Amino acid sequence: MDIAIKEAIKAYKKDEVPVGCCIVYKNKVLSVGHNIRQGKYDIMGHAEIVAIKKAAKRIKSWNLSGCTMYVTLSPCDLCFLAIKNSRIAKIYISCEKIYKNDTIVIESIFGIMKDTSTQLLKNFFINKRNK
Repeated sequence: MDIAIKEAIKAYKKDEVPVGCCIVYKNKVLSVGHNIRQGKYDIMGHAEIVAIKKAAKRIKSWNLSGCTMYVTLSPCDLCFLAIKNSRIAKIYISCEKIYKNDTIVIESIFGIMKDTSTQLLKNFFINKRNK
């Protein structure tokens, strides 16, 4: 999760919503990503999508079964579908949004480094309101 947090900090510094993601296979980092929606004008520029695309390109396959994802905020519906379709086996999620997607079943573990991720998000939105 440390790597995902570092990615979230990169997003924060670029004035993006601070969400970071890391995909691991057999205890080795396969890819990382952070939100790039604003800077790249990319509706699909979610941290999870960025990391999935990089991982697929790296292994030359869309099938990421056996991989584990670490993400600082619960994925939206779009990202959950991408995670499911890429066959990622397990997700570690630092902090949850207000809602959870109960229709898509992927093994999910919540709360790792929750305070760090939550504080990063709070600071980002406080700064946005104060501008």
